[in-house]
Amino acid sequence: MASDWTIEAWRQPILDGIDARYSHNNGTCRKLRSSFADLCTYLVSEGIECFTEVSDEHIPEWVEASGYDDRSKVPYDPAVTTMRNRRWAALVGLTEGALLGMPIDPRALVRGAIIIDDAGRKTRLLTDKQLGLVEVHADPGLLPSRRSVIVALSESGAKPSELPAVCLADIDLAAGTIALGRPGRVRINPLSEWAIGTIRRRIEHCPPGSSTESLCVRPATSPDGAARSVRTQLSQLMRQAGLGHIDGISGTSIRYTAARRVFEQRGIEACTRFLGVSSLDTAAAAVGHDWMTS
Repeated sequence: MASDWTIEAWRQPILDGIDARYSHNNGTCRKLRSSFADLCTYLVSEGIECFTEVSDEHIPEWVEASGYDDRSKVPYDPAVTTMRNRRWAALVGLTEGALLGMPIDPRALVRGAIIIDDAGRKTRLLTDKQLGLVEVHADPGLLPSRRSVIVALSESGAKPSELPAVCLADIDLAAGTIALGRPGRVRINPLSEWAIGTIRRRIEHCPPGSSTESLCVRPATSPDGAARSVRTQLSQLMRQAGLGHIDGISGTSIRYTAARRVFEQRGIEACTRFLGVSSLDTAAAAVGHDWMTS
């Protein structure tokens, strides 16, 4: 068998793997086979010859690709269920490829695909490249700003409503953790390496007046003004990073992207605690985990 991971050579072995894994459910098997075959056709039409050439932008583009009605001769946007099924098929098929030895990360490749929950809200998770752009644009100057701390805390699972209240007393840089939530319902979340470095530099260059002073907003800011300030800064950042025009991307995308990584590493219960929500279903919807197909 070809070892260069060409789409034409490995399409059938992957489809055979899907057949074997879902042989107990003919309907599901047919759906997955058809969708993954469509993905392969799409990738080839985009000039991609090998699965290892697929980037984290190709799968999201295919998931949202418009169709064409041969009868009415007009294009149409895919339905929510269609996008969910495409994303699932891509993950299943690429996972089969990885099991065959293909040097790819299936979850990283589908991570940027749009997530739409049952209420119709949609949040797009960020690709690694997009998150990197957010981090680069977090500081307009040479020194770490309050906005860079907002991004660091968002990556650590802080809700927009929690961000203004975070203070130095909540952060343990040595342990790489942050305490979030109300008294009696505090959760301890991990800080990313980028977040640790950003917060440390901010404290060194602009130490807060006390351990209970907000790290994100000025001390004299009212609670309502603090919440607006945080949301405004995140919105401005997304535009400056060149992501504001992309449907589904918002400041919340930072937090949900971090939650998706927690889910992939530690499971849905850890993800639920990270987000500070009470429902596993809510957490699953936020990170694009489908109970029915897991």
